[in-house]
Amino acid sequence: MSQTGKGKVSRRAFLGTVAGFSGSLGLAGGGWATSVQSESLMQKELEFNRTQLDNARTQLDKLLFKNWVAYGGGTNIKFLPDPVTKEPTVPMAEVWHFDLNFAFCRVDNNPKAFIMPTYSLGEALIDAGSFSMVMISNQIGVNAFSVTPEGAAKVKLSGQVGCATAASSAGVKIGSREVEESAGFEIIAVDDKQQGDSFAFTVFFDPTTAPVNNAIFGPKFTFTGKVKNGGVTIRPIQRLSLIGEQVPPF
Repeated sequence: MSQTGKGKVSRRAFLGTVAGFSGSLGLAGGGWATSVQSESLMQKELEFNRTQLDNARTQLDKLLFKNWVAYGGGTNIKFLPDPVTKEPTVPMAEVWHFDLNFAFCRVDNNPKAFIMPTYSLGEALIDAGSFSMVMISNQIGVNAFSVTPEGAAKVKLSGQVGCATAASSAGVKIGSREVEESAGFEIIAVDDKQQGDSFAFTVFFDPTTAPVNNAIFGPKFTFTGKVKNGGVTIRPIQRLSLIGEQVPPF
């Protein structure tokens, strides 16, 4: 075979190889494009499903909050250090109330003197008949309802509260009974007929907006104690009892 013939054969072979390579590249490119397209569709579907799930949760929360009630009131008793023995034997009564729109917690007076370990004022001997604290809020949001397998129901609320605290130590007055300081709060109330109901009012005192309360209680303080009287009710609306009717917890 001549060199010319060899050249022609080589050229044909080369062109065939190029054509084959180009065809393979086209197939591979098509496969890659299809893969990218599929991944994009999957991503969009995941985002759509996530949005649908978020919407469903929002609707469920609205339905849950719309069909539940939570309210309560009573007195918490806590014990503070005695001026002589330093033992926590001086009773302090906190009167409280809450529902889904309004809450308050207050100490009207202290019949006996007690020691208060304050946040930045040291250990203060609070004079008898001088201590008062009032927290009132009508800025409340519902965070969550939950029920344990044992039937204890819990609600968590949060919002803004106005707090006025006053006391005197050795005749020196601290704070005011009238001037309120603003603070954020969180309430956790539990309806538990087995272990007993509970109510805890945690307040977050910022030193710039609540300097007096921050100095006394610190940046975070929970007002709570053993429920002496009153209680908490957390129920689905359809499970509220009529007069004289006994309704199981849940």
